[in-house]
Amino acid sequence: MLPPEVWAEVFLYCLPEPPPANGPHPWYNRDRYISPLTAPLLLCQVCRRWREIAVTMPRLWQRLGVYVSMGTACPAPGLADLWLSRSGSLPLILSLHQQNESNLNALVAGRILVLFIKHTSRWMDVDLYLAGSRLMAAAPILQRFRLRTSSRVYEKEERYIFGVIQDVPRLNDLHISRVPELDLLGNSTVDVPWHQLGSLALDYVPSIGTSLHVLSKCERLEECTIKADALFGPLFQEPLVHTSLRSLSINIGCDHFTAFFSRATLPALRDLSIQIRGPLEHYGWPQPCFEEFLSRSECRLARLEIRDSGMRADQFAMCLQHRFLQDVEELVIDDRRDWTWDPFVKDLAFDLMNCSRSADTYAALVVGRVCFLPKLLSLVVRGNCMQTSDGTISDMVESRFYFHEQNVEKLRMP
Repeated sequence: MLPPEVWAEVFLYCLPEPPPANGPHPWYNRDRYISPLTAPLLLCQVCRRWREIAVTMPRLWQRLGVYVSMGTACPAPGLADLWLSRSGSLPLILSLHQQNESNLNALVAGRILVLFIKHTSRWMDVDLYLAGSRLMAAAPILQRFRLRTSSRVYEKEERYIFGVIQDVPRLNDLHISRVPELDLLGNSTVDVPWHQLGSLALDYVPSIGTSLHVLSKCERLEECTIKADALFGPLFQEPLVHTSLRSLSINIGCDHFTAFFSRATLPALRDLSIQIRGPLEHYGWPQPCFEEFLSRSECRLARLEIRDSGMRADQFAMCLQHRFLQDVEELVIDDRRDWTWDPFVKDLAFDLMNCSRSADTYAALVVGRVCFLPKLLSLVVRGNCMQTSDGTISDMVESRFYFHEQNVEKLRMP
């Protein structure tokens, strides 16, 4: 018979894979994480010996996700309480999702939250989707906090929810719907520890100026996802220089693109995702501003995603030729706003990415390279933005596959 220590090590490998840290909420498949058919509950049903070992292993019980729907919590509050008691004194990874804002759901979610609060000092990674529950406690070992609140939650109620981040010296990853009473200068009634964050996602920021002010407060920030509203407010007069930001995903109005990118200087940026929104009649891709941003930042992007840009074919071609985009390994173009827009991913774009074997081509003679985007590994084009002649795409793919000179990468299958 194997000793308990060996069984304990085996049991750890039986736990289901955790959801991605920054991925979508996994509630559509919640039984994968909380089910009698998966560990640790499954281990307790095999035999008495296994149960005795499992219930005394805190590492099996330090992750708990609760889903509240139709006035019922899964797992029930009693089981959730027992689960947490079995986790001993280990740091906790917790998630709570309230399906909608019904009074019964709010009541049950409140009961679960009370259980969570009893262990606040052990919070390490917390993901909450709530509607009006109150939370005030210190979480000294909290590293990741994700909170999405209903539109029916008033700012006064949000302040109670955000009370947990008042004393979080280890908090590094913050993903929230919005910061209560965040003004145009980036100040709030909630004392957010901006200076210690490495990853930040804000689903709502009132203005471009606020976005810039928030970035200026986050000195250590490496990853940022932000959606800026259309309110006008004070802007930085000088370019904001952020030397540690490596990944930026921004959802921005077409009228405010220039206001942000003309003031931001991001020399460490490697991953940039831009989504444009606004009335169709106002659309127009500000190519000069984008080029100035790249040149001023001198950032070597490895990934570029542009959504609903309203580009023209000549502007897209200029992007492909920009010297600071020649390290791009993944390019995503997604334009689905309106089928009446003129396609801009045309033959010219694929010709620029085509590796020519002849010595008198434009790319070889003028810029000294066989093709543009020589490090490109993945190209994704979605929507109604592409129009090409027969064979243009296949010629480009084939040329990069067979052309092995001057460090041109082959495109990979997804």
